[in-house]
Amino acid sequence: MGIFSSLLQVDQNRRFYPAMWGFLLLAYILGLFVFPMDIDSAQYAAMSMEMWQNQSFLEITNLGKPYLDKPPLIFWLSSLFMGVLGFYSWAFKLPTLLSTILGIYSVYRLTQRLWGKDLACNASTILASSVAWLVFNNDVRTDALLANFVIFSCWQFVEWYVLRKNIHFVTTAIGISLAMMAKGPIGAVAVSVFIFFWMIFHNEIKSFIHVRWIVLVLLIGFFLFPMLWGLFKQHSWYGIRFYFWTQSFGRVTGESQWVNHPGFSYFFPILAWSFLPWTPFLIGSILAVIIRKFYLSAAEKTLLFSSILLFVALSLSRYKLPHYIFIILPWLAILVAKWIKYFDSQSFKKVNRILIWILFGGINLIIPWLILIFLPKVSFGFWICWIGIVCMILYFIIRWKNFVGLLAFIFAGVFVILNGWVYPHLLSYQGTSEIGKLARKKEIQPNEIRVSMAFPAYALTFAYQHVLQESNPSMIFTELDQIEHLWIICDEPRKHHMMEIGIKIIEENRAEYFPITRLKPSFICKHSREKLLQPIYLCKVTR
Repeated sequence: MGIFSSLLQVDQNRRFYPAMWGFLLLAYILGLFVFPMDIDSAQYAAMSMEMWQNQSFLEITNLGKPYLDKPPLIFWLSSLFMGVLGFYSWAFKLPTLLSTILGIYSVYRLTQRLWGKDLACNASTILASSVAWLVFNNDVRTDALLANFVIFSCWQFVEWYVLRKNIHFVTTAIGISLAMMAKGPIGAVAVSVFIFFWMIFHNEIKSFIHVRWIVLVLLIGFFLFPMLWGLFKQHSWYGIRFYFWTQSFGRVTGESQWVNHPGFSYFFPILAWSFLPWTPFLIGSILAVIIRKFYLSAAEKTLLFSSILLFVALSLSRYKLPHYIFIILPWLAILVAKWIKYFDSQSFKKVNRILIWILFGGINLIIPWLILIFLPKVSFGFWICWIGIVCMILYFIIRWKNFVGLLAFIFAGVFVILNGWVYPHLLSYQGTSEIGKLARKKEIQPNEIRVSMAFPAYALTFAYQHVLQESNPSMIFTELDQIEHLWIICDEPRKHHMMEIGIKIIEENRAEYFPITRLKPSFICKHSREKLLQPIYLCKVTR
């Protein structure tokens, strides 16, 4: 039976769960139409577009230059979807959303296999409504594919362990291969850790000595071959070594050039906000398990120890970014679904209702206030939608008693507002994409444009839908000896430099730039925002 038909059986009032999932899906779909944000998401969009335009799927380029960093899966998938559907934001993000649906379904089926449908419904709801999952299906990174294929592999391994069907062993290898092609060896490490603890806690230590593990490695190698051949063809043996060692383990040993030394405790606050609104229940559940010494099943120990070991390993890396820790969230979602029953007993029901009302009231105060100080003008349509969302959530709070579903519904409402109104407005301050759209609208040919700026060029490239030639004022001055005019995309310093050396500006178009993935309070406030904005220009120039 499918996930949605199972969800209907959990609550007596059958219309609530489908409505909640529909609202969550709306939040995800709205995120598809948000333009990719600099740097990572826009870079992956531009490179995927470039891959399709060049029809070079094994030798990857980054704005025309050889690329050796992330594995190719995100480029392959997004390139294919955009090649078929068009170079749109939603086409670029659609493969990630489909992998997320697979990841959520994998959490549901794995939890169902372990503890039944009720807990499976809660586990999938917890993961789908977490801040991290809602965010990185908008601001797309390779970690989304990684985490979703890791949990898929874990589910398939448990299916093989229970049913002993070879098909599940093969799909486990496929899942591991996809995880590795999404982010690197960390995909294999994560699933191996899960398998290791699963076999240990199920008293299967002797099973480690078996030919099946060699077969698994060979299958993974077979599925990885296209990627490895592309790496070898483009970068020789250095590309293979980089992929298997330098890119991942080199960040621990110090061989990698990527070093930011954020400290061992870096991921604690990251985990706290990324797993909202479920963080308090994760902390409370762990404390309850420790204080009351609850018995943990082998599956619970596997999920807990896998999460702890991977958390520690990632914390030892010399280079960390917030999304690296998202890989353990599916495991934590299952654990919280199993343990949240400690907070759903009769003694906690009143406390839970109070928490729901406090959260609902707080959001109703904070969101409108933020909207008013952030947006220059707020349309009447926005307030109509906001009132509709508030009334719908209020109705659910009054009529529905499912604590997990209500929390998910509230956060879905928040992200409908964020993805539907806030992020689209934020993107108006990503001047590179605005200038790219303007150049495309003016139908300026690629050979007429030069780029000379300090801003990242990825959003510009994707918006214009063509890789543009980089230059500098001196080179532009020389070119104008042979060409009557050029269009120049530049920042303020290079614009002044061009004017100083005698280049004349015939037409000037301006947009404002701010790195919107690095928001700060002074930018959110519309009255202090102007000081943080940097101009970017599209200028028609001549001698």
